Amino acid sequence: MRPDEWARVKSLFEATSAISAAADRERFLAGATDDPALRREVQLLLKADVESTGGWVDRLSETISQHVSLRGVGPGQAIGPYRIDEQIGRGGMGVVYRAYDTRLERPVALKLVDDVSLDATARSSLLREAQCASALNHPHVCTVFDFGEFQGDPYIVMEWIDGRALSSITRVAALPTDAALRYGLQIAEALAHAHACGVVHGDLKTANVLISRDQRAKLLDFGVARRLSREDDESPLGSSPHGTPVYMAPEVLKGEASSERSDVWSFGCLLQELLTGSLPFTGTTRSALTSAILEAAPAPMPAGVPEGVRLVVAHCMSKEPLGRYRDGNELWRALSTAAAAGSDQHDDDRSVVATVSGRHAAVAPAAYVLYRSGQRLFWRGTRRDLQSAVQMLARAVTMEPHFALAHAALAQTCGRVHRYYDRNEEWLHRGMAAAQRALALDPQLAEAFAAIALLHYAHEEYEEVIRFAYKALELKKDCDGAYAILGQALFLLGRLNEAAALADRAVETSGHDYYVYLPYSSVLKRLKRDEKADLLNAKLRRVLEWQIGWAPDNARARILLASAYSQEGRREDALRETEIAVAFDPDDPSNLINAGCVYAQLGMKAEAIAVLRRAIQNGYWHVDVLQHDPDYDPLRDEPEFQRLLVRDPGGMAPSSGK
Repeated sequence: MRPDEWARVKSLFEATSAISAAADRERFLAGATDDPALRREVQLLLKADVESTGGWVDRLSETISQHVSLRGVGPGQAIGPYRIDEQIGRGGMGVVYRAYDTRLERPVALKLVDDVSLDATARSSLLREAQCASALNHPHVCTVFDFGEFQGDPYIVMEWIDGRALSSITRVAALPTDAALRYGLQIAEALAHAHACGVVHGDLKTANVLISRDQRAKLLDFGVARRLSREDDESPLGSSPHGTPVYMAPEVLKGEASSERSDVWSFGCLLQELLTGSLPFTGTTRSALTSAILEAAPAPMPAGVPEGVRLVVAHCMSKEPLGRYRDGNELWRALSTAAAAGSDQHDDDRSVVATVSGRHAAVAPAAYVLYRSGQRLFWRGTRRDLQSAVQMLARAVTMEPHFALAHAALAQTCGRVHRYYDRNEEWLHRGMAAAQRALALDPQLAEAFAAIALLHYAHEEYEEVIRFAYKALELKKDCDGAYAILGQALFLLGRLNEAAALADRAVETSGHDYYVYLPYSSVLKRLKRDEKADLLNAKLRRVLEWQIGWAPDNARARILLASAYSQEGRREDALRETEIAVAFDPDDPSNLINAGCVYAQLGMKAEAIAVLRRAIQNGYWHVDVLQHDPDYDPLRDEPEFQRLLVRDPGGMAPSSGK
């Protein structure tokens, strides 16, 4: 097949494969071309796609490989430090391989532009995909690790996800309401993260969402994404529409650039596809499809779809952009509310939540939403946030007593309350009881072991922290919270080289959690590895800036961002963020301790000691971190600082909010 013929086949295949229903695909294909040979080639590719199982993308495997090869790239060949294992699919402008990173000893997905489509536009698009996706760090976004060239062809290296495309699921049948809402919430969360980072996806569709074996949705392929900060006339999208027509917003079809609101439209199409098995707009030709999107009402949804969810979909698909949700964050909040209400009206609705052991437990969507909301408040971490988190998680486990993940989250939250805000050991007893309940339900639940590690951390039992944190990571290499608490315990015990050896892995697997950076940054400073500490601080700063974009009232993220700014010499920015963070909650002892850290770094010793004193007066009661943290080194010779480190008669005194 000649390159120009292959380009026609590929283009028509991509347009046709985006349509879920087989009958609709055949009608579209019949109206799109009168060339029987071309139609036959596309039908063969569609057949290969539907029959494929597993893999990183919808496999076109043997059928597509017969038509075009990529300069002899095959199993065993090296592309930079990556050893090719097998070709697993084609999409957009690239061929995707499963490969092995020989440096870090891990599987990866490698996307390489093929010589058929390689031109300046293709090269620019792949680079843009790498740049946009590398700015994102979220559990439901496919992580980009690397970018390079091979024999003049650009490639990007991404997280390997063992699973299958969401489109391969929807082509079989509609999803149960609970599963559709679960995936919808995860995708909306990823979209909110991208928008907060200033990135529009531009081609949101089920084919660009992978479902991993542990039932996590992963958003990928930012090939037509763009940065929101670019001027429209500089947009790589130009004035012609890019993306997949059946998911495309009316204004994009008219030639306008993609925006957050056009992503919201595409999400509405995607969610309706999950709920019904078909898209809201179809047409036998491109012009008929365009006319339907611009003028017709979307196809009705079955009566079984909850009313609140119907309203969310309808709001997403307003013909006028201003009639839609503003961005992914607003969308996520609306869908969360609707899903919790998809539970009050239908007691039998269930949502499947995967555990690390590979088993699944069915829980009500309302309980799942309470669990996720409690987790968000846990990571924010102020006294009020943690109090609300305890209430939400307690409601979740009351509603669903067998919800092991929620029991583990409740245990972690109790540990953090005790560590930072309340000496009453009842928190430790309550937390340990919740953790033991989680393990009774699932003996291999990594999150439960991480919770026990945090409870020991709250009681300054650091050897036990290390034991249980390593157990959690043995069970789940990216267990939330485990690397952060492990690094802190190693730092406080002076096991600096052991902690430093874990730093890269900790940030790589848990980089979305800003707490994970803090102990390893302190370790690197103590070891005088200043260049690496600076790189870590820069990554932390970007994560914190995203957190504030997502939630401007996150006082903890702001005070830690102030510290990151101070380490970069950005004095005015550091003081501004400190002032804002303290103003949110002037009496929060953990924020005051971190404000003291910022003032110390900036040489404002009197101000630092003043806020440290206020923190202790407001209940801050550990001294161990203050005694070791390098950020407080400017205060070491101050007599008043030394007096603050003396434990009170009860045996307790001040711990860093770090």
